[in-house]
Amino acid sequence: MVQDLHKYETNKFTKTLSVKTASNKYVVPSGEIQGHINIYKFGRAEGVGLTKTIVWDGVSDYLFLTSNSLLDVSSTSSEDTMTTGTNAWKIRIEGLVDNSGSWDFQSEEIELDGLNKVTSTKEFIRVYRAYVIQGGDADALSGANLGTISIEATGTSNLLAQINPTNGQTLMCIYTTPSGYTALLSSVGSSTTKGQSVFTELKTRDNSETDSVFRVRAVRELYQNNFGINYDIARLLPEKTDILLTAQTDAGTVDVSASFEILLIKKDLNLKE
Repeated sequence: MVQDLHKYETNKFTKTLSVKTASNKYVVPSGEIQGHINIYKFGRAEGVGLTKTIVWDGVSDYLFLTSNSLLDVSSTSSEDTMTTGTNAWKIRIEGLVDNSGSWDFQSEEIELDGLNKVTSTKEFIRVYRAYVIQGGDADALSGANLGTISIEATGTSNLLAQINPTNGQTLMCIYTTPSGYTALLSSVGSSTTKGQSVFTELKTRDNSETDSVFRVRAVRELYQNNFGINYDIARLLPEKTDILLTAQTDAGTVDVSASFEILLIKKDLNLKE
């Protein structure tokens, strides 16, 4: 039981829960601590060059939505078709929806139709993850999606998420804090293996402010190695904050992998004292 492992402290004024333990990293993901959600975002960008790029599956800049939109989903392979295809059949999309100013969790499962676009029934203002949940090939190497699965704002070419072949999952270092939660940034990491320098930045934007812009919150320079930092004092990021990682090199091109981890804590927890 959680009560046997942890010392709880409840703040009667803020209704937040403080858990004093070295084992939080095991208990929080289990969902046993009320109002706490662990989020791990990881991504990879191929062919990073002189121009700064966001670490994600796409090859272009990432354009955030400014209002709710339906989504169009398609693949570059006809084998990614519900029940009749050999590979991906169905995906799950996760993000946020704008409910009269409140950015709330949103998700939907989409049955694929190969090269044909399938339009979602739900609207999104943010998409931060998508993954294959059902398919015809369970092989760990060749299974999941055979083609590139694209998720676009309906009626546009604005790419919001992409699942590259056989990954079965988006690899995007992009996230947005939902309304009603505060995000505590606990770790950031990045790596490259090629003999070149790579400059990475963690950037955030607080959308609760009018005409807000991105600002740099952390910088790292790598040379043919990896770097990770675990913050002893977590960085606080308020609701509606966009979080992303960028990368660039000083010569040629290089592939970059990166990640960050946050703990979402629900505001105004209704905790028993």
